[in-house]
Amino acid sequence: MKKFGEGGKTWSFEELSTYLSNPKAEVPGNKMAFPGLKKDDERANVIAYLNTLSDSPQPLPAAEPSPSSSAANCSTSGSRRSTRGDARDPFPKRGEDA
Repeated sequence: MKKFGEGGKTWSFEELSTYLSNPKAEVPGNKMAFPGLKKDDERANVIAYLNTLSDSPQPLPAAEPSPSSSAANCSTSGSRRSTRGDARDPFPKRGEDA
């Protein structure tokens, strides 16, 4: 990992995403036991968080809508449906049963 960072390496968002998906493949010889984040949205959240810690945060790239998320948000009945098979609100308001 030290050799990989020699020369003042600056990580792009794309390089970070690739690294976070499979650290051992991206930087051979690293000893990190972290297997990586396979989901795009999880990597995007980590990258956005790391960007907030920067002394000079960079503008984040625009998110591309995924086909599965747009299909999941479509409803022919107009009502809200739970994808968990449970109609209860996962975040009930105070005073409501959990």
